[in-house]
Amino acid sequence: MGDKKYRLKRTKIVGTIGPSSISKKTIRKMILAGLNVCRINFSHSNHEKALQIISIVQELNEELNTHVAIMGDLQGPKLRIGSVAEKNTLQKGQEVVVTYSKKESTNKIICVNYPNINTDVKVGERIILDDGKIVLQIKSISNNNVICEVIQGGKLRANKGLNLPNTIISLPTITKKDEEDLKFCVENNIEWIALSFVRAGQDLKDLKKLIVAHNPLSHCKIVAKIEKP
Repeated sequence: MGDKKYRLKRTKIVGTIGPSSISKKTIRKMILAGLNVCRINFSHSNHEKALQIISIVQELNEELNTHVAIMGDLQGPKLRIGSVAEKNTLQKGQEVVVTYSKKESTNKIICVNYPNINTDVKVGERIILDDGKIVLQIKSISNNNVICEVIQGGKLRANKGLNLPNTIISLPTITKKDEEDLKFCVENNIEWIALSFVRAGQDLKDLKKLIVAHNPLSHCKIVAKIEKP
């Protein structure tokens, strides 16, 4: 049933398998609708859940005569806001301070988990929060404080992501967690590895070396996620 469809397709569809889709019944429907690659997001998925997805996909490939691949998406360096006081909204044009701290954030001070933020960023660069819902522009830097103007306001929410699109960050592309997840992927013959926040060709070379170190005969392919301008 699925064989002809998969032989003729040149554009491939990647679908993330999360809490609402991690069942054989749902993944079967996704495959029959045209899914080519099941993505495991290691920012949220643990190894137990990943094994469940691998087992389901392998069973369905046999049953449906399809060749759906699995992609392990490594988390990479995860920059986040910490906890946030209740009812805090940033207004366009207001001033706000971004700083490394484990304290609670407010609409005056945003505390993040990135120790080098004050030394890595430069005046004029932008800070993106919560997948683009909030945009800040850096006006000045004083000691550990990065003083910003709110370009696009919104509700400040706890544990949301922090992105520095214009900044050369000093954190390594492959973290200790990524190395553990990569080992799991290689040991379980996952076909594709997606590397987040790729900044240079060396990042891919380092990943390839790690794959070979885990299994010299591995056939893992790499997807480079370009998230910088």
